Amino acid sequence: MAIASERVRFKVNGRDIERDVAVSTTLHELLHDMVGCEDVKYGCGEGVCGACTVLIDGEPQASCIQLALQVDGLEIVTASGLQDHAPPHIRSKLPRLVEHLVAREAFQCGYCAPGMLVAAAHAIAGSTVLSPDELRHKLSGNICRCSGYQQIFESLIAAARGQAAPPVQHPRQDIREKVFGRARFPSDVFPTGEKPLIGRIVWSEHPHADISNIDTTGAAAIPGVVAVLTSQDIPGKNICGTTLFGADQPMLAEHRVRCMGDPVALVAATSLDAAERAVQAIRVHYAPLPYASNVLQALDEGAPRLRKKGNVVAQFTKVQGDVDAALRATDVSVIEDIYQSFINDHACMELEGGVGWMEGRTIVLCVTTLTPHEVRKSVARSMGVSEVLIRIETPAMGGSFGKYLVPGLEPHLALLVRQTGRPVRLFLSRDEILTRRPKRHPFWGRYRLGVKRDGTFTALDADVIADAGAYISLTPAVVSVFADEANGAYEIPNLRIRARGVLTNNPPGVPMRGFGSQQASFGIESIVEKAARTLGFDPAEIRRKNFLRTRLDGRGREHQDTGISLAKTLDVVANSLSQRPSAPQGWVAGRGLASIRAKYGYPYGVTDRFLARVTVQKDGRFLVEADIADSGTGMASSLPRLVARAFRLKRLPDYRVSQSMIDDPSGDLLSGRPRSALRRSVFQLVESLQTLQAAQATAFMSHLPPERLAVILRLIARPVNFAGAFVSRLKSWLFPLSVDSYAPRTSGSRGMVMAGRAIVAAVSKLGEAALAMASEVLNLPRSALVINDDGISDRDDPERTITWVELASMAGGQLQAVGDAELPSGYILSPSTGNQLGCIDHMYVTQACDVAVNPSTGEVRVLRFVACHDVGKVINPETIRGQIIGSIVMGIGQALWENIPAEGGRVQITGLHDYHIATSLDAPADIEIHLIESGTGFGPDGAKGAGEGGAVAAPIAVANAIYDALRVQVTSITSTPEDIARLTSIDP
Repeated sequence: MAIASERVRFKVNGRDIERDVAVSTTLHELLHDMVGCEDVKYGCGEGVCGACTVLIDGEPQASCIQLALQVDGLEIVTASGLQDHAPPHIRSKLPRLVEHLVAREAFQCGYCAPGMLVAAAHAIAGSTVLSPDELRHKLSGNICRCSGYQQIFESLIAAARGQAAPPVQHPRQDIREKVFGRARFPSDVFPTGEKPLIGRIVWSEHPHADISNIDTTGAAAIPGVVAVLTSQDIPGKNICGTTLFGADQPMLAEHRVRCMGDPVALVAATSLDAAERAVQAIRVHYAPLPYASNVLQALDEGAPRLRKKGNVVAQFTKVQGDVDAALRATDVSVIEDIYQSFINDHACMELEGGVGWMEGRTIVLCVTTLTPHEVRKSVARSMGVSEVLIRIETPAMGGSFGKYLVPGLEPHLALLVRQTGRPVRLFLSRDEILTRRPKRHPFWGRYRLGVKRDGTFTALDADVIADAGAYISLTPAVVSVFADEANGAYEIPNLRIRARGVLTNNPPGVPMRGFGSQQASFGIESIVEKAARTLGFDPAEIRRKNFLRTRLDGRGREHQDTGISLAKTLDVVANSLSQRPSAPQGWVAGRGLASIRAKYGYPYGVTDRFLARVTVQKDGRFLVEADIADSGTGMASSLPRLVARAFRLKRLPDYRVSQSMIDDPSGDLLSGRPRSALRRSVFQLVESLQTLQAAQATAFMSHLPPERLAVILRLIARPVNFAGAFVSRLKSWLFPLSVDSYAPRTSGSRGMVMAGRAIVAAVSKLGEAALAMASEVLNLPRSALVINDDGISDRDDPERTITWVELASMAGGQLQAVGDAELPSGYILSPSTGNQLGCIDHMYVTQACDVAVNPSTGEVRVLRFVACHDVGKVINPETIRGQIIGSIVMGIGQALWENIPAEGGRVQITGLHDYHIATSLDAPADIEIHLIESGTGFGPDGAKGAGEGGAVAAPIAVANAIYDALRVQVTSITSTPEDIARLTSIDP
């Protein structure tokens, strides 16, 4: 059926445009896909997020809800055209606004930045007297998932008042590129030459069902449809996702679906309309099966078994002392309750998916991922080809927050490309992302806490469970964090902790900001808060009395640790809190506190290597390379800043994702060694030994009674530690520049810690090489030389200088050095207890907030928020501040609004209208951040990870503030207004 089309004539950034468009074409599709305006982003299709905002005849409008035909005869200005083509009253303040946004590092991933810039420039145009509240209202239609808005509005207010931007030694040029839409994301990529096909996915219609037949004949007959593919068309193995702990997730469902997120078939067509019609025409015959909609149901004996060995896929214990005896003591009160967290979506602003094409025999995929090595491995496995025939490109990412730690749609995209031989664009709709794709692991936990009359904690008995969804994925890693952090920030002598991951027919679980720490911390902090309020203790003082003062080192030995700064963070927050604000009439006020110890980095005993290369190019410019894509964490500027600081450079070095590091995790390409099939096979064998151990151990531990498991872990601790260390050393010896391809390149807030240490090592090597060359040329000892922006100079006679250009020429055209960083050595399991030793280090955070609660409606307003984080060392102040504020606002949203109801495995919302991400009107206006520099971290100069602590602590502080206001405890997050209103009917 032909689609009616009409001609539209309009002007974009001063250019006259004339196009024939289908009557259903949106303005966004016309601008981005047809005219090539990459600065007009797409996030929702509902006019909710504002990423696609443009000026239409001088007024900001969301282009995703405008039809192309509606702009006939009108003038459009996008972010990239503001400076030259916007009305004069908008152009006048634009340069200063951009300078403030750059100096304050107001954006992180930057996907929302062009639309935000358009709306912001219009908001402050022609006025210097707009109040902060007025500005927040004007920009409430533009969502930023990363920043928390505070630095954006500081920039707007300063620019509106005509203030100069604060001086910055090495401003982040990537933010300038992002606000004008010049940073390219996968959704902006259109391969040159042939027009790409549109890929679509046919999803399961049931949470659990057998498939008897898939009829694709009707779909294949639709004009414009090029391919309709099922599991029978997969040339390799029908396995998707990560296989670190289990290869249980099919790429395309064949005989059975286990959740609504299971793909059943793929379609590629020459147009979106043809692709959508083909999806509707495919007939799948299902026989519905009983399903498990929550972990308690899945643990029942009569529950449907989602795998032969049962529904428990991960189990860890942490056992210490005699819990039963401690809880029976006469002077001990036992406080108990059950706490839960529900489904959250990562809600990355860029839609999930990618673009693929063929280059000869090589499949090239431009995708959003933090695991390029694992993605390449997954695609090669499904396509049945060598990994050398797969190339993964990772440009800027429109958000991640943990979602892209696991391979996703890349094999599906690769299959469409391979089978059609043509370029393909496969991007999900927001509806598909919310209803079909993985989510944060929901959590259920039963706690019993023993407290003496003086407030001392004596024992903790906890049974905590993660909802894994339909497949194992990285659930064991999340569950291990549950076990390790179940006692939170507290010294409790007697522990009995059982942590499990359980399969259900819900959406698959993947890590999300906090990676298990958020759920575990919510449980322990909630029972501590209940103990304080039940027994009449001050919530701050009961925490202070029981804070950890010891830690285990890498050998499992306990020692006093003066670097634990929990009490300091609490003191700073307590001293910053002034008199409680009053609540509006009819509302009640409350104050909540949270103190957390959350991991960053990976556990002791796990291998984790990072590489970085620093190069002086022939023109004297510095280049920094690593295999870390820009997901908004600031890594693309933080690593070059370390180099600039070390060499006193006036200009920030460029950063580039190293394709050679991505293409070859063995490091042979990086070292210049010729790649060989033999070495690739040996590398894969060694890595299989590493991952096989993890998979086998997880499967073995899943089904043992917890008492027996604790005993067995003590017995096997030494051989497990030996085996892990042996394989790791073997790999380092055989492949000295290798990385662990099965491990996400950035997760657990370890990017700056590990990659930063690798940069420091590379800088040291490069500096030594440059000094040696200059020493020989200048005939001076190294002690007489100094490194600076110009090159290597005589300390006493700066005119005698060997420039960087000359040094690069002397080195054959470029001078370079590769640095590496590894985790501190240690055991996986404590030889004395069998407990896992946990992460190499932790973030220490205290946060507090004042809220007002309307008991009748359940509405909650955050009136004030104060946070103190031990970040080890402040290297980039605005980067750290932005990461913490952004994570706090995300955490507040997950406490109050970001609710995804699911019934019978079916998600009940379909768009961002229903999934309430915090807008500028919801986020606290002035979050107060305090930073402690303990210098005890494992990063450069003692820096720690900082990106997750806010999201871990903020929901707890909000929940405890509601508890204080209502005198009834919030036992779950997210708690919607309806949930909170129901609490007021409970007699405290």
